[in-house]
Amino acid sequence: MMDRFSDYMAVGGMPQAVERFLSTGNFMEAEKVKRMILRSYGACIGRLSGILGRRVSQVFDGIPSNLSSRSRMFSPCKVESGSRNRQYRRAVEWLEAAGLINVCIREDDPDRIGADAERGSRPKCYFLDTGLLVTLASGFDTDVARGMYLSITKGRFSAGGGMFFENVVAQELKAHGHDLVFTVFRHKDVTTQYEVDFLIPGSGKISPIEVKSSASSRHKSLDVFMEKFGTRTDTAYVIHSKDLRVDGKVVYLPIYMTMFL
Repeated sequence: MMDRFSDYMAVGGMPQAVERFLSTGNFMEAEKVKRMILRSYGACIGRLSGILGRRVSQVFDGIPSNLSSRSRMFSPCKVESGSRNRQYRRAVEWLEAAGLINVCIREDDPDRIGADAERGSRPKCYFLDTGLLVTLASGFDTDVARGMYLSITKGRFSAGGGMFFENVVAQELKAHGHDLVFTVFRHKDVTTQYEVDFLIPGSGKISPIEVKSSASSRHKSLDVFMEKFGTRTDTAYVIHSKDLRVDGKVVYLPIYMTMFL
């Protein structure tokens, strides 16, 4: 199942790309189709005029750079030096409305999940299709793309490859009706900031989700979240590439089972 899901992450779910891969068994043939799709998106964005068009294009092209950062959060400085988040808010909203990105908003108070969280405070912008993200991240370089396909299908998600792992989780959650929300918080007098990748409501409580593309036995942020918000916490999940197991209140879920959350 993990092998099949890895193929899905690499190819993505665009019907033409899937059809080409199934008929040829060749990732690079699917890559040709995905490049064509991304070029058509780029042409559509190119028809926007003025500063909005420029900023939409910048955000779109900068998605891999932002997702490959440690926090995954949208950073306007990665788009244009000295810029501010508010300057790109309309561009992010346009891409979300067009269905090209899935926006994950930050909410640091679990009691507010489901309310109107602040959408302007450095969201995460996941791509609509993980297979297309692979192509976008390769910069249309055939050798780079070939290396990415090899890493993903062999389960090597270290370094920047973790963004594909997290992106497909966001994609699955969104496809099954969940609003995408993450949290950053401190606990007690510690100055360290902890981050939990996703929060989903259920039965009056919140289920925190950590996505681990490599070693999954350590999850400090999840542990601290459960300590701080214990009375408001339902089952916690670690989504990883290994088998299903349960350890107390933590369920270790294979990534291909994300669809059941």
